[in-house]
Amino acid sequence: MYSAANAGIVGMTKAMAMELWRHGINCNAFCPQGASPGHVAGFAKTLKTLSEAMGKEVTMSAEKKAEIDANHADSEGLAPFLAYLCTDQGKQYTAQVFSVTAIREGGRIFRACAAPGNHQSPIALDG
Repeated sequence: MYSAANAGIVGMTKAMAMELWRHGINCNAFCPQGASPGHVAGFAKTLKTLSEAMGKEVTMSAEKKAEIDANHADSEGLAPFLAYLCTDQGKQYTAQVFSVTAIREGGRIFRACAAPGNHQSPIALDG
């Protein structure tokens, strides 16, 4: 049901964007990893299930756990992304679904959102 609901939000976002563009209104959706700590707990449960099925313990390295924790920070980190969509640079986006996460560069963690259709080119939102 969760996936079906998400698909409905994506469809509604695209339909609203088509209807509202002529009025200068953009409509986008975002997938806030930062606001979904349940996904981290779900991953831990998956590891446990996998361990039981394989008959041996499947673990996650401390480095990987730290990376997951960093990518699932509190939802306050979404504000720069939402503000970006209100800028001259962000107004070009409508009917898009963004994935908001954190990236590492030179030991620093930056909030970022992936450019629509191109998860290899994040839009840095440090601050």
